[in-house]
Amino acid sequence: MVFTMTFKKTRFLFAVAALFLTLTAAAQTDAAAFLGNSPKTDTFYNLVAKLYAENSAEQAIQPLVTIISGYLDNNKNATLFVEKIKRLHPACDAIYALTLLQSQRLTKTPSPKFAKWLWGNQQRAALFMEYFTVGKDNLPNVMDILETLYNHDQTSRDEFFPLMLAIALVWDSPRPPMHGQIGENNIPSNNPDIKNRYDFFHQLYGSHRSAIPFSRLTVSALCFVVDAPIPVDELQWAAKNIKGGKYDKIFQSIKYDHKRLEAGQYSWPNGPYTLQSIQKNGGICVDQAAYTAIAAKSRGIPSIFFSGAGKRGFHAWAAVMKGNGKWDMDVGRYENDEYTAGNAVHPQTGIGYNDHLVKLLCDKLQHENESIQSNAYVRIAQTLAGLQFKKAAVTAAKQAILTNQTNLTAWDVYASLVKDDHKKLMECYENQAKAFNDYPDVVLIVRQQQADALREKGDDATAEKVLERARRSIKDRDDLERKSFKSNLSVNLDDENADPVAARIKYESFLKSKRKDGVKILTELNAYLDFTKKTGQTQEAVRFLTTFVRSLDRGSGKQIDADPQFADWDKKIMIQAYLNNNDEKSAEKIRRKMGK
Repeated sequence: MVFTMTFKKTRFLFAVAALFLTLTAAAQTDAAAFLGNSPKTDTFYNLVAKLYAENSAEQAIQPLVTIISGYLDNNKNATLFVEKIKRLHPACDAIYALTLLQSQRLTKTPSPKFAKWLWGNQQRAALFMEYFTVGKDNLPNVMDILETLYNHDQTSRDEFFPLMLAIALVWDSPRPPMHGQIGENNIPSNNPDIKNRYDFFHQLYGSHRSAIPFSRLTVSALCFVVDAPIPVDELQWAAKNIKGGKYDKIFQSIKYDHKRLEAGQYSWPNGPYTLQSIQKNGGICVDQAAYTAIAAKSRGIPSIFFSGAGKRGFHAWAAVMKGNGKWDMDVGRYENDEYTAGNAVHPQTGIGYNDHLVKLLCDKLQHENESIQSNAYVRIAQTLAGLQFKKAAVTAAKQAILTNQTNLTAWDVYASLVKDDHKKLMECYENQAKAFNDYPDVVLIVRQQQADALREKGDDATAEKVLERARRSIKDRDDLERKSFKSNLSVNLDDENADPVAARIKYESFLKSKRKDGVKILTELNAYLDFTKKTGQTQEAVRFLTTFVRSLDRGSGKQIDADPQFADWDKKIMIQAYLNNNDEKSAEKIRRKMGK
């Protein structure tokens, strides 16, 4: 294959040309021999480095594809041993990295030295590809932040590359406030201030003042350190002024502002939202949790701000990583209120997750090498699948799973490759459910996917058995029970032959079984109102709710009574039920009682 390019009189472009000639020659002659003789890995990573410095990818992808195709003898049904698959790793990584560049062209062309430092080093390139999330991370911004820090720290940048990468992945887009109750005019500046932010953590870890040594923190863990959306001087204030090593005590050191709660004043009322002001004025649970989480981050310790619904309403608490790499998930959590799950947003991706999945995150943190190796096989599998070498892709996907059985992406890739073989797909779901037995959130998703595949084959009976098995395994997780029920109900209603009356009765039976959950089922009650209105069963809904609402555990205490979103929540449900049934008179009667 012939490539044309404009040669400038620079040593750099001659180096690019030399690499093109090497790859093109391999593609035109004997690609199998080229890869079979294990060419220097640097050949591929140096090519990526030089093309990033050119901000151009298109010309190199095709010869790389041709080399891989030649290595597989252009046989789409080629089956390879793992050792031969491994030899595709550098070429597939190069395609992956250049495809990123092709899809997100850089706004600023990086310097050749920086590009060589990042992409010409296999370990740094692998770490970048391990943690960069396609569709979530902004490649131009990530590269720009990395180059800024590369130029800023010329003495220890190799050692502190994981810290640089974490900052780049977290701060490549604007950070949202710590929580939604700060008040629009009180939100702290979230200016990235990249150099000073890096210097703060660099000095912290370099001076060995962190309770957890830098060498034991992965990029993923560091993302939960560098993500505080506050000015750097706030981190400095926290490091200097927040004392004590027990985080429960730090949480409780913020005096609870009962008067503010009783007034229903949920947004911060005391001017600029600073740690010093929280310490001085006290606050409610969101302020206690934010203060505690930032205290940990200012010490170089990963922490998470969680919120969740309990029997008496919503609450916020913190999770803090311990020295052994595990997490204390319950800093400030009220045990008696039965907060089944805490919810948070991942600082890098912006994806919501719950505290039960932090255990899966811990598993990745403690087995980073296996995760990196597994994802290398995933990239090989994805590349081969894209080139239609399906059998070879299956081998790579299987190896990714064997290397790390809790690699979600590896299972997803393998399932997509065997989706046309129903028996293998069912085996895939069964094996995945076993691999994630300790993670019921994942098991439920897997079982729902399995049930969907069974329904596509017309096997509704087996699909229901699969879901029943899943439901039995999540009896201690009322949040997952509700999620499973709503998902299954939605699937049934999509069936044109579905019986809405039977669905309503089933819905009511489920609600009765959850009457002790208090306000945690408020979402399900509102969904029930929508469903009965949509299906013309509003009269039946009024009849059911009139008795059901009286039997509910409303919870007790000032929290739920003062919270505007929960005050008189049972009466509001009945008002909506009457309005859905066009009974304005009954709805108005309840409103008058509420006004007294």
